[in-house]
Amino acid sequence: MITDRKQDDDAAFIIVGTDNEPTSSGWVPKPSELVEVRRFGGEVRRGVIDTVMRDNSGFWLAAEGIEPRLFVFLHDQKQTIRRITVSH
Repeated sequence: MITDRKQDDDAAFIIVGTDNEPTSSGWVPKPSELVEVRRFGGEVRRGVIDTVMRDNSGFWLAAEGIEPRLFVFLHDQKQTIRRITVSH
C-alpha cells in the first residue's frame, strides 16, 4: 500500500506504526527488528529481521519453526511493512 508516492521517491513501500498510521516511507530496516509484512492487505509473515542487504533493497526475515527464511524486497508497491513494538 503506497500513498502519495512521489516520482523521485525510491522507497516504494510504506511503514505503519502500531496505530496503523503511516510513519515513514524512508525507514531503513535493522537486524533484530520485529516486523509484519502484508501483501494486498493480508498477512504474509511476521518475524525478526535477520540480515539487511547492503544496498537496502530488502532484508531477510529469520527462519522460525517450520517457516524458512524469507526475503522481503523493499521496492514492492503491493506490500505494507509494519514495525512491531514489544512492551516489557
